[in-house]
Parts: sequence; structure tokens; C-alpha cells
Amino acid sequence: MQAQRKQLQSKPTGLSSMSCSDGPGECPMKPSRMEATFTHLLNLQQMAASQYQVMAVDLSSYHDMAKQRALPGYCCELQDMGDFFSALSSKKTRDYQQLWDLLKKHGGRFFPNLRISERERCTGTVCLLQYSMELEKHQKEATRELYTLASDCGDIELCDILRSYVQQVEKVLLEMEQHLATVEHLKETHASVFQHM
Repeated sequence: MQAQRKQLQSKPTGLSSMSCSDGPGECPMKPSRMEATFTHLLNLQQMAASQYQVMAVDLSSYHDMAKQRALPGYCCELQDMGDFFSALSSKKTRDYQQLWDLLKKHGGRFFPNLRISERERCTGTVCLLQYSMELEKHQKEATRELYTLASDCGDIELCDILRSYVQQVEKVLLEMEQHLATVEHLKETHASVFQHM
């Protein structure tokens, strides 16, 4: 067993078959557990990239509104939030591409929309922010699940990438909490301007 583990670790990745955590008799037309988890994370990242671009546009419109109403302090905060979500959208797109390349490189299959439920109707910046935070929490959970599978397969490369993802998600969640508090404060103190937030 120890020799087998050593052999796995000597390879660049343990994903060559994408099935090291599956039992015998798996249907070849169905995703392996590794593929299903990989796909779930990829889909979440794709959703997040799209969601955060929407957030950036939404916040940009409120920035313009604050500028017109001569609220310079809030202009800066809204600009910072818009820039944060725009950069985060680009980051999620890069992360998606990185994982997608790893999946293709090692022969894994992609199953679009696997385990992804329909997005609930959400209007207003507060609701969109809360939805974004839920997306991040789901990504964290999926990343940890994939990390466990990658660790069982002896895939050091993927484990390193996923460990970094978890750290990033935790940081993003903290920043989102701060942005949510700012938006709620804006709604409370300037209801006439930001009532639809």
C-alpha cells in the first residue's frame, strides 16, 4: 500500500483515469465521482464569473447615481465595490480555465449543469450580494470535496491549486461581508437615492 502511494505521488497527477475513487462496475456513460465533483466546481465558477459581472454593472449604475447626487464619499465606495466584482469575475474566469485545462489534460469528461439548481429570482444589490456569498460558500464546499478526492488519488498538483482556492474564497467572503454592510448602510442613510438597492 505504501509503495502504491509512493508510485501515485511520483506521477504529475493522479487524475489520468478520473476514476480512482469509484467502485468497480461504474457505467462508462455516467460521470465518475471525481468528474462529477470537478464539473460541479467548474459550473459554480462559471456562474460566479457571470454573476460578478452583473454585480459590477449594477454597482456602476449606482456609482453614477451617487455622482449625480453629489455624494463623493459614496462614489468612492461604490467604485471600489464595482472594481472588486469586475476583477473577481475575471479571476473566476481564469480559475475556470485553469481547472478546465487540468480536466482535459488528464482525460476527464465535462458534464454541463451537473448538480446545478436554477437560480432563484433575485433583484436589488443586497439580494445579489447575498446570492454571491452563497455562490462562494458552495464553491468552498465543492473545492474541499474535490480536494479530498484529489488527495485520495495522490494528486499533489491539484491539491496545491485547490488549497489556494479555499484560501481565496475565505478572503472573498470577508470582503463581500464588508461590501454588504456598506450597501445596507447606504440604503438606510440615503433611502431616496438607493431605495432599489
